[in-house]
Amino acid sequence: MVTFKLKTEISTFTKYSMLGAFGFGLSIFLSWAFHEKFNLSEPVSVGLSVVVLFLFNFFMARTIVFQERNNLLKQAILFLIISLLMRFIEYGVFLLLFYVAEIFYLISYTASVALIFALKYFFYKNIVFNTIR
Repeated sequence: MVTFKLKTEISTFTKYSMLGAFGFGLSIFLSWAFHEKFNLSEPVSVGLSVVVLFLFNFFMARTIVFQERNNLLKQAILFLIISLLMRFIEYGVFLLLFYVAEIFYLISYTASVALIFALKYFFYKNIVFNTIR
C-alpha cells in the first residue's frame, strides 16, 4: 500500500525531474538563441543561459516543485551556494570515474550528473526549501 507521504514524495520528485528536463532543453535553446539570433559570442551566450536558467530553476522549484515561499533572500542564497557546490562535486565525481575508474567519459559524465541531480533534490528539499518540518 502506498502511503500519502510516499505519493507526495513521488509527486514532488516527478515535478523536480520534469523541471530538470525542461531546464536542460531551455538552456540549449537559450544558448542557441543568444548566439544565433542576437549574435553574441558562444561563451557569452552560454553564460547568459546559465544565469537565466539559475533564476528560472530557483523560482520554479520554489513555487511549483517545493511550494515553499518563505524568506526569499535566504532561499536564493542557499540555492546559489548549493548549486555551485553541487557543480564542483559533479565535476569531481566525473574526474574520479573517468581517471580512476577509467570509465568512458560520456558514461562518467552521465553518471555524475545523475548522482548530483538526486543529491540536489535532497539538499533543495531539506535545506533550501525546508519541506521537512
